[in-house]
Amino acid sequence: SLPNSVKEIGSFACAGTSITTLNLPNLTKVGAAAFIYSDELTTINAPNLKEIGMAAFSDCGKLTTVNLPSLSSIGSEAFSNCKLLESVLIHQEDVTKIECFESAFGSLSSDSNLKIYVPVEDYRTAKNWSTYKDHIIVYSKNTNDWTLQVDNDSKTLNIIKYKGDMNVSKINIPACFVIDGELYRTVAVGGTGELNNP
Repeated sequence: SLPNSVKEIGSFACAGTSITTLNLPNLTKVGAAAFIYSDELTTINAPNLKEIGMAAFSDCGKLTTVNLPSLSSIGSEAFSNCKLLESVLIHQEDVTKIECFESAFGSLSSDSNLKIYVPVEDYRTAKNWSTYKDHIIVYSKNTNDWTLQVDNDSKTLNIIKYKGDMNVSKINIPACFVIDGELYRTVAVGGTGELNNP
């Protein structure tokens, strides 16, 4: 168990540990091989994580889900040999701001279940990201939690109201949605006037 105040984890600091979930809201940097061979790690949720070092999560055999809304740099082999990794969510719309080193996700076979969710098509042609173009999916956000007002002509939308779990302490408003195969950008957030409307 690590305190929420942790901002950096150094090289090899947690290598080979049996930690199962990494949920650190203030974490900004993970050093080289920091969690290598951590066989029990299944989920990474680090909303402020910016830098992931070389082989930081390599050989985490049970890792399935990674949420990286603030990522700016991902080292080579960072997630290599994570054979159960299925979902990596990247939020950065300007792909040039994320430095992706070669083989960040290792060598993937054609039957890999990895899906890298990104907000823009540019990832499929960007240096080193293009290696994983067959695994990249341009945002397919679930619209069930929102009341949306869609403008088909401009491909933009207003989010009128959040309809999901009101007990959450934080809501991430999506920058875009895919609706009927078309990408729409969020341009406004409204409200119903209710006092308990987030």
